[in-house]
Amino acid sequence: MIIKRNRPTPTNTTRKAIEGDGSPVADAQSEGKKSMPRLVKTEIPAQGLWTDRDGLCYWRRLKIQKYLLQSERYEGYWENTKEKCRLHRIQILFDDEDPREFAKRFKVAYDSRVMADSLIKYNFYIENMPTHQIPEIDNDEVNRILSMTQNTKQLRGKSSSDTTTLLSEVNFEFAKTMNKIIFDKHLGTNGPNLISGPLTLPAEKPKELPPYYGMITIPPHNFPEQFSNFCFNSILNKDQSIRAMQEIRKECNDVLVKDIYNPNITKSMKVQEFKQIQKSSTS
Repeated sequence: MIIKRNRPTPTNTTRKAIEGDGSPVADAQSEGKKSMPRLVKTEIPAQGLWTDRDGLCYWRRLKIQKYLLQSERYEGYWENTKEKCRLHRIQILFDDEDPREFAKRFKVAYDSRVMADSLIKYNFYIENMPTHQIPEIDNDEVNRILSMTQNTKQLRGKSSSDTTTLLSEVNFEFAKTMNKIIFDKHLGTNGPNLISGPLTLPAEKPKELPPYYGMITIPPHNFPEQFSNFCFNSILNKDQSIRAMQEIRKECNDVLVKDIYNPNITKSMKVQEFKQIQKSSTS
C-alpha cells in the first residue's frame, strides 16, 4: 500500500515571511542595510619617484589608493597620465608628511644602499682572488690544530685522515685572509687602476688605546672605613665561616662522584631486600 503525501501549500503568513512583505525578518534586513555605512573610496595625495626609460628619476604627483600587504607596496595612479603604479614607502612623500624628515630618511636609505653595494663588490673581489700562490700554514700550526681537534673522546687516538676537511677549510680561510690584506694594501694606493668604480666602505672602528696603568682605577674613597663596615656587616672574614664553606664544598664534590642509587640489579627481589641494597650503596 503506497501512501502519497501532498506538499503543504504555503499560507499567507509563510508567504509573507519568504517574500519579505511586512515580516519581522524582512524588516530587520532592510533596517540593517539602511544602517550599514557606505565605504567611501579614499585617495591620498602624495608625490612619487617616477623612473623613465633611461633610469632617471623625477618627482611627480600621484594618488595612493591602497596598501598591498604581500608585496609591501602602495598602489595608486599618476595624476598626469592616470597610469597605475606600485611604489615602496621610501619612494613616496605624502602631502601631510614633513619633507625635512623624509629627506633625512631618504638620505640614510640611499647611503645604506650604496654601502651595501660596495660591501658586496668588496667581498666578491676578495673571494675571487687566486689562492694557489698563497703558502699554506706551516707544520707547527697544523700539529697544533690537530692536537686541539683530537682532544675529545670521540676523536682521540684516530688518524689524521678525519681532519682533512678541517685542514682544507683552515687553509682556504688563511688564503682568503692573506688576499684581503693584499687587497686592502693596494686599494689605498692603486684603487682606480685596480677596480672599476670607487667603493664606499664603512669607516673602520678606531682602536681602543691601551690603558696607561695595568690595573683598574678606583675612585678616591676611605678604605679603612669601608673595610670596617664590611667586617661589621659580614661574616665572610671569619675563619670559622671560611672553613665551613670549604667543608660544604668538599662534601658536595664527593656527592657528585658517588653513585646514590644502585642500578645493577639482575634478579627479582623483595622490597626489603631492594631497600637494603640501595641503602648500602650510599653508606
